[in-house]
Parts: sequence; structure tokens; C-alpha cells
Amino acid sequence: MDIKEQAVRILFYVTEKSVIEATILEDDSSSAITDSIPIHKALQLMLDPTLMLGTAPSFQRWCAATLRNLVVEDYRRASSSYESLLYSESFLSSGSIVQLCSLMSAEDADTRSHATFTLTFIVNAVMRSETKCPASIAATVVRQISENACGHSLAQLLCSADNSIATSGCEFALSFLSPLLKQPLLKRSNNTAHFPSTLLLSNKAAALAIATQECCCLAVFVQIARIENRRPIILRSMAITCLAAISVGCSATNYNAKEAASDNVAVAIAQLQKEEVGEMCASILFQSSQSNLLFNVDDNPSSQPLEAAAIALSAILDCSPTRFVVPWTKKVIFDLISLANERAMQCPSKLQGLWALRCLPFIDCASKLMHGVLIDCIGTTTDALDCLLEALDAGALSLAVGFISQDAYSIGSVGSNNNELCGQVMLQISACCLINALICLANNDDTLIGRKRLEGAIVNGNLVSPTIGLITLAASRSFQQEETVGLALLHELIEKCTSLLGSLFGAPFLSYSAISHDKGIYKEADSSKIIDSFNDVSSLFISGKDTVASMLVGVFGEGCIDQMLRLICAIASDDLPEHLHRKVAHSGILAPVIDLLQDSCDQFRS
Repeated sequence: MDIKEQAVRILFYVTEKSVIEATILEDDSSSAITDSIPIHKALQLMLDPTLMLGTAPSFQRWCAATLRNLVVEDYRRASSSYESLLYSESFLSSGSIVQLCSLMSAEDADTRSHATFTLTFIVNAVMRSETKCPASIAATVVRQISENACGHSLAQLLCSADNSIATSGCEFALSFLSPLLKQPLLKRSNNTAHFPSTLLLSNKAAALAIATQECCCLAVFVQIARIENRRPIILRSMAITCLAAISVGCSATNYNAKEAASDNVAVAIAQLQKEEVGEMCASILFQSSQSNLLFNVDDNPSSQPLEAAAIALSAILDCSPTRFVVPWTKKVIFDLISLANERAMQCPSKLQGLWALRCLPFIDCASKLMHGVLIDCIGTTTDALDCLLEALDAGALSLAVGFISQDAYSIGSVGSNNNELCGQVMLQISACCLINALICLANNDDTLIGRKRLEGAIVNGNLVSPTIGLITLAASRSFQQEETVGLALLHELIEKCTSLLGSLFGAPFLSYSAISHDKGIYKEADSSKIIDSFNDVSSLFISGKDTVASMLVGVFGEGCIDQMLRLICAIASDDLPEHLHRKVAHSGILAPVIDLLQDSCDQFRS
């Protein structure tokens, strides 16, 4: 046996985790013996590129196994008195990550396994140790891995028929992709200066790298995730979670206009469509209802792929053409809302973190699908009616009204320092979009079958008052908000609530369409509760006139200007009571409206 290989074997056995733990348990003073092993020097020696150059596979295998032990021990020792090599610039500048990535392509299967575990452990270690590891170092680790190990090395692991090897590949990918699922404000950070962290920028780059690689890692994830391939549920769940993270990364990058212009983003989105990731996610959601799957236990493994599929589908809908959703929209809307109504889906998500309820992606996805039906040029009245009835049968209205009625702002401010409140606000935004889509679908129902059913449910419920309450409260909080990203979230909630009110009182789905005064829910229904709704909306223009004026001058964003004008035009209809017209006219909104007209005329002349 070669002397070097024998020395490496000795180092491997000395640094085995079980050996170290047994030594420490046997005698507390023995920890000094284990701590005397020069981990830094051993790591630097083992990662020397010349050490394994041209060596036998057995020597590479022992080196890779020893590296695995040394990295684990280095992380165990990390404390105020011990500086971990993993958190240092010298570890990165020495090419250690690149060396480990090269071992993932070794001919020996055990060497590849050890290298994959070591890299996965390093990424998880730098991600977990935010106070000890600077974000710049963690970002560099992720960047170097995405540049050197997200191609054929990863594809080789995922393509293995051995489920344990494929699982290690998924775990490796999730180590640097999963943070994309745990950041509530990711898509609302359309300015790099306000991005939650530099680390997430590298996570997004890694997602794009996997999606654009020619080695088809994306296609392999899809094959593993498909139900008909009969892979273990845990492996399928991990593959779908990887697809969800990649989709979120592509969607968040597409949201940024400057980044969306790059070729990589266009290629990544095209690959998601080519591999039919959206259709695969929809089939998983649809088949769940066919199998009568129940979720009485929160950690039921069968429910985890469904949540990941909903996240992926929601992200894909953000950056895909409308025609992409039409063929299977009606099939999956009922399933999405039914799943969102499940008791276990009202619990905090383990996949995204405590900030989000598990039902959030299901509601968000359902509203986007119905939105796609509304704006699709080939959609017919039958499409609108079918989608409306499917949503109502699943309990969409009561589910959404329940979330709108909740007070999300009783404590704290909305921003990256309070992710749980951000998740609640995002849930209310999605609920507003869901009800808005229901109303607009009903307005396109010439048969009046679905319209009358929705009309009765809305008029007999309490929707206008809590919606106005959300607008007032969100506006008040936005004046106290300092963080830019959290402010954008509040502005979006104000915009969606105002859009919902406009639809309730007869405004068209698209603000540039002709006003259809005869289609307002509160204009045709015959109920004493309508008077209360008129009084509620008039209070917005009287007691909340400062809020309305602020919306019209763009304090809460340009989107609020459009939606407030849409609401005003609907209320100005002759079908509404005259006392409501007088209250609106005396609220002082005419001055900012005239200013808007004057500005438009000036721009037109120039």
C-alpha cells in the first residue's frame, strides 16, 4: 500500500465523527486530544490540487472520505475561540470548492458520493451560520458551485436508477436552491439595492444555471417528479421542490426589467415551457383529487409535493404567455381551492418557512389561472362560466373573505424584519385577486347562472366593509413604513383592495375597457344590505378622503391611481343613489382628478 494512502486512511479513522464523539463522551478532558488535531492544516493539505493528480481511484476515494470528516469536524469546532476554515476567504481563494466540484465527476462512485456530501454540507453550513459567516463568502461558495457542479456532474447523479444516489443529487441542489422559497419579498425586490441579501442573488444565479444547462438537469427533475415513474414519494417531493425553487428564481429574475432582458432569463423560461413543468405540476394537483387524498396530518409526505407543485405553477404563470394555461385551467382550479381549504393547509409551511401558510400558493395560483381565462383572446363565455362554477363549488368565496377579514397589522411593521406579517399581507393580496377574478368571470357570464349564484353569496356576506378597512389600515401603516420593499407590499395591497371595490360596483376587468354600468354586483341585487354597502363605500370618500386624495396623486404607487379612477367611474354611474354621488363629489376628489387631466393635456401638447 502507498505510504500516502496509508497516512490518509489513518487521518480518516482519527477524524471519524463516531470516534470523536465516543472520545469526548468517555472523558470530557479528552476533547483536548481531539481538538489538538490540526484541522486547518489537514484540510489545506487534502485540498491541494497536486495531491490527487494522477493518483489511483482508491487514493482519491480515501481523500474524499477524509475531506468529508474534516469538514464536519471543522464545523463542530466553530466557536468564538476557533475560526472555521469554511468561513474564511483563504478557503475560497485556494480553489477548494472547485477541487471538490471536480471530484463529483470522478470515475469512482464512492468518491462522487463523498464529494457531493461534502459540498452539500459546506453550503448548508455557510447558510445556517449567518452570524459567523459573512454573506459575501456564502454567496461566493454558491456561485462557485453553480459554475462548476450544476452541469454534467449533477445530471449524472440525478439520472441514476439508484434512488439513494438520485436523492443525494436532489439534496445537493436543494442546499443552494431552497433559500429562494423562504424569502417572502423576493419577487417584489425589483431593484438590486433593495434586494433582501447578496446571497439570494447567487441563489437566483444558480437556479438560472441549472435551467439553462445543456445537460438537461431540468428534464431529469421533471422525470423524477412524474407520478407514473413510481419513484419514492420523498425523492419525488425533493425533485418538485427543486423545480419550484428554479421556477421562483426565474420568475423573480423576470420581474426585474433589467435582468429579464438578458438571454439567460429568456432561455430559462423557454426551458421551463419546453419541459412542460407547468403541465406536470397541474397534473400532480389534479391527480390528488382523483385519489381522494386527505391531509389530516401536517407532515404527511403525500401533501408536500402538492405544495411544491403549487409554488412552481404560480411562479411559472408569472412569466408565461396566457395561452400556456388555457387547456388545463378548468381541471385544476377546483383542486387548488379544495386543497387550500384543507385543515392542514391552514398551518405554517415547512417548505417556505413560518412566514407563510401552506394555502398561500394554492390561492395565488388559482387567482392567476382565472386571470388568464379573463384576458385570453380565445376564452369563451363557456370557459368563464366553467371556471366560475368550479371555484364556487370548491368554496373560493368563503375562503378568500375569511382572509380579507383578518387584521394583519395589529403588531409590528411590514418588511424583511417581520416575514410572518409579510406572508399574511401576501395572503390577503391573493384573496383580493381571487374574489376580483370571480366577479369579473361573473360579469362575462351571459347565461347569468354563475352570476346570480355569486351575487347572492356576496350581497348576503360582509365584503365591502373589511376591504375598506384594509385600505385605510394599510395606508396608515405605509406612512410609518421605512423599508422600501415592505412599502411596496403595502401599496400592492391597497391597489388590489381598490380594484376589488371597483369590480363590486361595476367597473370592467380592464380599466381601459368601456364601463358597463349594468353589471355591478350591487347594482342589480335586491337586498337591504346593499344600502349598508353604499354607506360603507361612501365612508371611504368622506372619513378617508385624505387616503383617496393620496391615491390619486400617486403616493401609494401608480397602480393605485388607475384603480381609484376605475372605482370612481363605477360609482359615478347613474344606477347608483344620488346621495352617494353627492358624498363623493363633496369629498374633494375632483381637484386631484382635474390635475390629472391637466397633466395629461400638457403631456399630449408637448
